[in-house]
Amino acid sequence: MTYSTVFQQAQTQTPTATCAVCPFFKDYEEPRGRGWCNVFDHHVFRHHPCTNTCRSAIQSLLDLEPVTVRVELASKELDPDEDTPVHLHSFVTKVTVSKPTKQDVENAIALLGHSSEYDIAYYWIPQEFQESDAI
Repeated sequence: MTYSTVFQQAQTQTPTATCAVCPFFKDYEEPRGRGWCNVFDHHVFRHHPCTNTCRSAIQSLLDLEPVTVRVELASKELDPDEDTPVHLHSFVTKVTVSKPTKQDVENAIALLGHSSEYDIAYYWIPQEFQESDAI
């Protein structure tokens, strides 16, 4: 289910518009029905209805422009000749994500096919180059 589908369902205020069907909800799969809301970054219950506050927050997330993130990937393979773990290979790539969260970056790297061979060492949003930064 896409974010826009959930938003449309929430807009029509159908009885099924609860946290349980929201793609921003991470279900803990426990008997009490708790989970994590990625929109508000706190614990919620599956049965919570989608409120006007939810709709506004989800709409603002949908309106966000995609962000280009630079990611340093380090190989999972370690150098056997070193006393301390040293990654044999690393490189920097860029991915475009809707939100610069670790989960979104990991998903984007998985789509590139690098998740089985490399770990994310670090990621950042590059700053725009300013002529005043030139030497």
